[in-house]
Amino acid sequence: MTKIYKYPLRIVDKQTVMMPDGARILSVGHQGDAGDLAMWARVDPSARLVPRYFVIHGTGHPCEATDASRFLGTVLMQMHGAPLVWHVFEVDP
Repeated sequence: MTKIYKYPLRIVDKQTVMMPDGARILSVGHQGDAGDLAMWARVDPSARLVPRYFVIHGTGHPCEATDASRFLGTVLMQMHGAPLVWHVFEVDP
């Protein structure tokens, strides 16, 4: 049986998230008042954990994502008193 899990994301250029093998990413978004970026995925909790790789870029910032990257979504967040827009991609290692 699958379940939907939430994975917090740090707002950094590159990061690795351990997820159950075969996890299907459903969406990315903002949650909470603390400027939290999160990703939701449908997972099989009994599957072995594998590393998945993500990059996050702000609008107007250099973008290392390539045509092989998978775009997951755009998130508008209020941070430091201003609206900031983040673009989340999954990339190959």
